[in-house]
Amino acid sequence: MSEDRFERLWRLWPLWCLLPLLGWWLTGLTDLDEGFYGAVAADMLRRGDWITPSISGVPWFEKPILIYWFAIPFIHLFGEDIGPRLPAVLATLASAWLIFHFGRAWFGEREGRMGALVFSGSLVSVALGRMMLTDALLVASLIGCFGLFWESLRRNRPNLRIGAAACLGLAVLAKGPVGGLFFLLIAGIVFWRMPSLRPAYRGGWLLSILAFFVVVSTWYLPCWLINRDEFVQKFLIEQNLGRFAGGDLAHRVPWFLHPIYFPVVAAVGLLPWLPSAWRQGLFSPIVAEDSQALSRRFLWIWALTIMIFFTISGSKLPHYGAPFIPPLAMLAGFVLVRDLQPDRLIRGAVAWSVFVLVLANVGFWIAYDSQHGRELHGVAREMRRAEEPNLVLYRFGRTERKVEIQLEMNETSRPSVHFYLRRPALKTSELAEIRDLPSDFRLMTPQGRFTTEDQAELEQAGWTLTQMRQGRFEEWSGRRPTSAPAGG
Repeated sequence: MSEDRFERLWRLWPLWCLLPLLGWWLTGLTDLDEGFYGAVAADMLRRGDWITPSISGVPWFEKPILIYWFAIPFIHLFGEDIGPRLPAVLATLASAWLIFHFGRAWFGEREGRMGALVFSGSLVSVALGRMMLTDALLVASLIGCFGLFWESLRRNRPNLRIGAAACLGLAVLAKGPVGGLFFLLIAGIVFWRMPSLRPAYRGGWLLSILAFFVVVSTWYLPCWLINRDEFVQKFLIEQNLGRFAGGDLAHRVPWFLHPIYFPVVAAVGLLPWLPSAWRQGLFSPIVAEDSQALSRRFLWIWALTIMIFFTISGSKLPHYGAPFIPPLAMLAGFVLVRDLQPDRLIRGAVAWSVFVLVLANVGFWIAYDSQHGRELHGVAREMRRAEEPNLVLYRFGRTERKVEIQLEMNETSRPSVHFYLRRPALKTSELAEIRDLPSDFRLMTPQGRFTTEDQAELEQAGWTLTQMRQGRFEEWSGRRPTSAPAGG
């Protein structure tokens, strides 16, 4: 292949970044966190409420607002297949562009492209970029924040810190106060470990702090004014302080995995480039004092600070490592371009993008099918069109809880059903709540959960029951003669 053809392949780097994300619309929402976020976005869209996250009208404060502010208009415009995950897709592409932009400024054109390709082909980035989660928005916001902050120091341009502060505000809107803590830690370590840059810290802080609080207050202030103590307890204390302290037992790991958990996430996130980058000096000491060496040190501070923070944290999930993948990708891009042939790099990047495209689509399809999502969501869509005013989700979820932080639902309660219902639903395991409904209902339940004893009790109370669907998920219609008493 000629050199000109290789150069054309390099110029198509945005296409290779997009390729692993294609097909995100082929499967419905899974019943992990994205099921909750989809349910919340659909309920906020239904209620016309842009401030208080809720499911079936009940406040739900697990995450801040940014994912919903992006998802609501996309769901409205593009529907429930394309819309919910589109914010994560666009945020991942924005992250790739920011990595290219800053990598080009700090190291060079091809280094910036390679850093973007390493990031976009990362299994961590692709997984999060194809799901309705908060992490892709957090990552894009942090790249903007730390990239502009480093530019303000490197070029001694204090005004750039205003943009960094605005991006930090978006990070806090995406995931919570942890983004602000990351910035304080990284800025403090840079000031401590890189004394030559201390004069560049002067100026620009007042307007930067103002910009940060203006962005953050667009949601935190009105949400607190509306919800007061419930917002403070559920969101700030339980979902932020409680999880960092390890209060969420479902996200704990054995003590001996703590030191290696996130290094393993980083290693997986840098595939397939990690072995070559290691051989080319990714982990070699940085002894020079030129501009590129300083930028590499900053990237290591960025990556290691976040990695150590989550290593200390009591709760752990693989996607917590997403914020340290971008600096590692930029570092890998630097050493790979410096020491390997460009034709080998671009061939490998294109081949890996195609491989990840196939792997991601097959993997998501298998996961969706294993959860019986197609049948589940098909029943939910049919129930959405039902004429009965009352929709009931009966005995979804596990029977006992071992999670200290109490949420409205958990991952086994199939929260994605709420998204596809797009109507309020009564979620209950108490037959009495169904028995006392004031009018006809449509009930959905996992197979075998609505027993013959349940049926007999409702019929004795005056209900006429008809099974609409029998399968892994059952659908029942309940009608009460107009002469029957309301309470049974």
